[in-house]
Amino acid sequence: MFRQRRQQRWRRLCGVACLAAALALYTLLGLAALATLHAHTNNEATNGESHEQQQQQQQQQQQQQQQQQQQQGRAPRAATTACIDFEAGRPTLSIVLTGRNDEHGEAYWVRLQNFLDTLDFQARSINASRLELVFVEWNPPEQAPSLKEAMRWPSWPGISVVFIVVPPSIHKLYQNNDVLKLFEFTAKNVGLRRAKGSMVLFTNSDIVFTEPLMRLLRDAPRIVPESTWVVAHRHDTCQLR
Repeated sequence: MFRQRRQQRWRRLCGVACLAAALALYTLLGLAALATLHAHTNNEATNGESHEQQQQQQQQQQQQQQQQQQQQGRAPRAATTACIDFEAGRPTLSIVLTGRNDEHGEAYWVRLQNFLDTLDFQARSINASRLELVFVEWNPPEQAPSLKEAMRWPSWPGISVVFIVVPPSIHKLYQNNDVLKLFEFTAKNVGLRRAKGSMVLFTNSDIVFTEPLMRLLRDAPRIVPESTWVVAHRHDTCQLR
């Protein structure tokens, strides 16, 4: 009996000891996890502070560089792009179009004359000035009068008209010259290279400008940044018969 009681006590003591050891192990693991979490949080806070310090140092360096440039008489570059600074007497807008006197397309004379009359009328109505109309007559037919003589061109003093003639001898240097009588985009490039305006507008003779659009074109060199390309989709409102 005595031995049995002793064995039972020993087993109880072993069970209590095992339980205490397990609790101690779990406690140590929890403390280790808390310590790791705390260290990680401190590292993030330290990294955030160091990043903010780096940004402040960079801002201070930039300010010092700007001050040095101002002291040396060199103004720093502005963040925004400056608008076009056109010269005095230079056209603010060059309008480039091309054609030939062979009824290219349906009712070409009518379409071209409508464009010219509308441009002249709109320029007068908004008192536009310093506009340049560059017309490239490509490969003019020998049996037909030149468009310069055949059409009625704008007479408003604010529009200067420039005529450029590309003779048939130049047209024959291009491939497929016997099929295509007018190389439209090559002709417009000829007008572009000779345009003097601060801005250049490519258009066709069958496009008519409204008065709000003419006002925008008139003021565009003052509000549009330099080296800007603007593309507008065509919108047909009527059909000639």
